[in-house]
Order: sequence, then C-alpha cells, then structure tokens
Amino acid sequence: MSQQHNQPTSARQGAISSPTDGRQDDNNAPFYTGDFKLIGRHEGWTVAAYSNIDGSHGFLINDGSSCIWIDETKTIHIQTGADGNDGVGSGGLTIACEDEIHKTKTFNLEVEGNGDEEKTTTEGTSNKPPYSIVVYGDISMVSKGGDIKLAADNILLNAKEQVKIKSGAQTIINAADGGGKVDIVAGEVTTNASTVKYDLTGAFYVDGPEEITFNQKFKVNLASGEVNVNTLGAVVATNTLGGKSDIITGTEKHTVVGNLQIESNKLLSTTLFGDAKLSLGPFVDYTIGQYEGKFVGIPTANSRSTNAYELLTGGTIGTSYRLATMDTNILSLGTITGTTVGVTDFIGVVILLN
Repeated sequence: MSQQHNQPTSARQGAISSPTDGRQDDNNAPFYTGDFKLIGRHEGWTVAAYSNIDGSHGFLINDGSSCIWIDETKTIHIQTGADGNDGVGSGGLTIACEDEIHKTKTFNLEVEGNGDEEKTTTEGTSNKPPYSIVVYGDISMVSKGGDIKLAADNILLNAKEQVKIKSGAQTIINAADGGGKVDIVAGEVTTNASTVKYDLTGAFYVDGPEEITFNQKFKVNLASGEVNVNTLGAVVATNTLGGKSDIITGTEKHTVVGNLQIESNKLLSTTLFGDAKLSLGPFVDYTIGQYEGKFVGIPTANSRSTNAYELLTGGTIGTSYRLATMDTNILSLGTITGTTVGVTDFIGVVILLN
C-alpha cells in the first residue's frame, strides 16, 4: 500500500488562493475583491482577468476544479481535478511535445500517492506506483559540484546485463553503520586490486568447495621486463596470539625449494603407522640439552627387520665415526654383537673387559 503524505503548508489550496483581504460572497466573486473582467464562458469554463483590493491580480481559465492561473508575480499555476461526474482517468496532466526544457533555480516535486489503486497487467495485479518514469533510451543524471542522494525503505537496482559502480577515489558500502549485513550471491566473484585488507573484530569463516588454491603471482619489473619469483619480501605469513589447528583427512605435502625451518618451544610428533626421513645431503641432529632415544622394538607385519634399533652408517668409501667429548655408556639386557670385516680397535687410556 502506498503511503499518503500531507500536502505541505506552502502549497496553495484550491484552484485559486484567497486574497489577503478576504473573500466576497461566494455567489458573486469567490476569489477576488476588486475588479473582474469576464472574457468568456463556454461549456462550464470561465476565462477572465481579475484584481484585488490588496493589489494582487491575475488571469485564469477555470471550471471550478481545474485551472490555469497566472498571478501578479508572473507565476503560472496549473491545477487539475475531477468531480463525481467525470470519468476514470480525469484530472490528469499530459504534456506531449518534441523537446521539453526546464531551466529553474530550484525544483521540488512531491507525489502524494494513490492509496490502494491497483493496475492489472499480463503479469498479474499489483499496486500502481505513485511515481513512475519510463524512458526509451539512455538516462543521464549529473550533479555538478554536489551529491546525489536516494533515500527509501528499500532500494532495488535491476539490470538485465550489468551494474557498474565507478568512483574517482573511494567506494564505501556502509550497512547500518557497521552493524548490518552485506550478502553477495553470485556464480563467480572476481577481485582485482593491488591490496585487500580485512579488519575484523568478530570471526572469519570460509566454507569452501573441494578445491581451494592460493597462487602467489610473479613480480614483474615494468621498466626492465624482468620476471622474478623469489623477490625480497615475497612471503606468506600467519600471525596469531592463540593456537592453530589443522585437521586433514588426506595427505599434506610441503615442497620447498629453499630451507624449511620450524622453530618452537617444544616439537611433538606422533605417527600411527611409522615415520620415515630421507635426506640426499648432510643430515645433522644437534642438541645442547639431553638426547634420549627409546626403541621398544615390537615387529609388525610390515617390518623389514626384527631389530629394535638398526643403524647403518658409511658406504663403500670413507669412514663413519662418532666423536664424543663425554663418557659413552652401552647397557644391554640382551646380547651385544659386533661384526666387522676389517679391524676393530679399542683405543683408550684404560680398557676394561669384564
């Protein structure tokens, strides 16, 4: 239902306003107090010129409900109206011309609405809008040095092909001063920007599909045309003051061309089906604290050996050794067996064999 709006107090009431010195008897002259010159009457229409004692005057064409009136300020008033004897659609104003130009200092338009008036089309029955503009072609609205403001309960932009918003410096979407909600529903959303920043005070959620890919773009020097992948400062960083949890039901793979460095207060690793490390270069374990290794040695169906701990060092060329600057103790509740195809040397200040 369209809302009804009260007519502003500045608007003139009736076909012709009353003079400031009051009206005469309605049967004689309901709208003037001075001279009245009748030009003619025909089919209920009166064409006349009038004047009032207060000095105001004017020219009119009037039938009692519709009127064309020119007052002493050279202002033209056009008012339409219909009574019970008129048919449907009466009381309107139609302007048909080749070109129409309005040049004015200010322009104000107020539409009171049409209540529950309905219109019927092939698409059904709906309320007839109080204000409607139909243009067969382009529409251009320009505000020079000012703003364009649209205010309504709801604003709907409906385009068959494209809606484009372009600003010279900044585009701001403000939903309820930061307390509202912005929904984007689309088959594809593309963001092309030099910087994207999210400044959030609540939570950040991403419910993604089966495939999520993040690609860091190459850096191109426009002056030289050089393409560089490992540019200085090309990093991906995650900084958090709390914890981080990754739950992966499949396989996680890290391929690093450079070094992979992990720093933590304590590194805990748990595997359910075994652990394997492969290094094609030097491999170093170094600790300034205590090193403790426990090998329970329970063979499984897929075990390649029944040894609790198996260490294979050296190759066909070179020497494998360990240098310790502290005491080395070997304790076994079972059998210690040493087998060599070369020479076994025990070198020390004191050698005890019990």
